[in-house]
Amino acid sequence: MRLSLRTRLPLTYLLVIVLASLGSALFVNPALWQYFVRERKLELLTQGNLVAYAAGLDLQGDGRALDRLAQLESQRLESRVMFIAPDSRVLVDAYGELAGTKIDHAELKISLSGQSVAIVRQDALEPVLYVYVPIAAAGRLAVSSSEIIGVALIATSLADLREKQQIVAQRLISGSLLMSLLAVPMAIYFAFGISTPLARLTTGAKQMAAGALGTTVQPSGDQEVYELGEAFNAMSLRLATLEEARRKFVGDASHELRTPLASMKALIAPLVGDEQVEHAVMRDFLSEIDRELDRLTRLVDDLLKLARLDSRPTLELTTIDLSLLVRRVVSSLAPLAEERGVRMKMGEMPPTTITADEGRLHSAILNIVDNAVKFARAAVFVTLEADSVLSLRIADDGPGIPPAAVDRLFERFYRVDAARARNTGGSGLGLAIAWEVINLHQGSINVASEPGHGTTITINLPLR
Repeated sequence: MRLSLRTRLPLTYLLVIVLASLGSALFVNPALWQYFVRERKLELLTQGNLVAYAAGLDLQGDGRALDRLAQLESQRLESRVMFIAPDSRVLVDAYGELAGTKIDHAELKISLSGQSVAIVRQDALEPVLYVYVPIAAAGRLAVSSSEIIGVALIATSLADLREKQQIVAQRLISGSLLMSLLAVPMAIYFAFGISTPLARLTTGAKQMAAGALGTTVQPSGDQEVYELGEAFNAMSLRLATLEEARRKFVGDASHELRTPLASMKALIAPLVGDEQVEHAVMRDFLSEIDRELDRLTRLVDDLLKLARLDSRPTLELTTIDLSLLVRRVVSSLAPLAEERGVRMKMGEMPPTTITADEGRLHSAILNIVDNAVKFARAAVFVTLEADSVLSLRIADDGPGIPPAAVDRLFERFYRVDAARARNTGGSGLGLAIAWEVINLHQGSINVASEPGHGTTITINLPLR
């Protein structure tokens, strides 16, 4: 079972808090205990030096005040105070239990050599801190082993430090619980803030999967989620546009294919049904059928070209001279121009080397120049310029293009003048093919036209 984000995020927050609390227990508490003990050791060593100094002064005399000193210091320090002779025998015990007995502690031997020692031992019920401070003759603090006349031993319980540690631990736990109480609502709030836009996106995606292309959602949430919503809307609208274009393309293609087929059927029917058809009439009908077949062949060829271009084919790049390619295009269209009474003029054609797919680029330029020849009244002018980019301009003196039609000029099957285009044998796909080819070459096509004053189409290609 998969957990929802609304459930997982609060649980994650709780898990982080629990792990932080465990981390406090595992790392903070021991560190805190070491800190408390270190501070207590320093404090008790300082007090032990004062007690040892006072004991040294007394031991230089008759030593009868030692018992009184042990009692007073025991009460003041709330600890057990003992004075031990160099032979490890207890001279005075504030609790009166070990007087006269010998103590065999390794720390005592170290202290008798002139060093102060502080050590924590775990007694039956609680930890106890033992401090051993050497007593010097004449009450001096800085001593050598030869001057030591005893050791002051102070033992104090560390139960109060345990209590302080427990209090800190309890506060940490209480703070963790309070953070949990605060974090859970915040986590739920954040989870809803993230999951609600994602839920909308999920619903929108399911609607799109069911066929409702163009479905949009209201972008919301943090910046990343908001941008995701905007990207989803853009994708959905783009898919809807592409689907609409696909349907229109299928409808237009069906219509374009149906027209020559219907024409051929109408021409064939009399030939099949009437055995007495005159030879001249039959010849005219067959010639018309041949023209319709040519038109149908061109249409199918153009459809295949577009299908290949839609698959974003790999260009067969070679180094070519664009000026020579343009000259070949103009030369191949010269008979058509002459037939229509159109003069083909070429401006300067400086040798210009580019890397391109020669076959596809030739087809694109041919389609655009052919279109200009078919709609020109008297002349078509072709020029080539090389600056930061290559600019090939094809200008005609035809009727021009209405402003509303300029943006649609390169749509598939779009015709500014449908009747005239069909009469010239156009399929409505030539300019669309040219557009796709130029785009594949990372170029662009610009159209400048004014009704009644001709049209200029500029092909821009990168220099490379």
